[in-house]
Amino acid sequence: MHSVGTYFPFKVEALKLSGAPELLTVNREAALVIQDAIAYEALVEQARQAKDDERLRLALESLRNGDNSGIPLESAMEMLKAKYAAGRE
Repeated sequence: MHSVGTYFPFKVEALKLSGAPELLTVNREAALVIQDAIAYEALVEQARQAKDDERLRLALESLRNGDNSGIPLESAMEMLKAKYAAGRE
């Protein structure tokens, strides 16, 4: 396995500094995207947060529309206690 720096020594530092992704092409067609690892991890975290935000938005919208099909708090707590108590044995 070769280091990216072997093939793109001039790009590695620029990618680290900018954090911006770089599109690589093969025969003028998009082939790969490379990005600094820290910037990539931030992007993954943003995507996770966006998913969580959307789930919450949908749940709140459902509640506002009168959908009460969720699990009552007491039942949910009993299920969680049973689930995690089983793991302690």
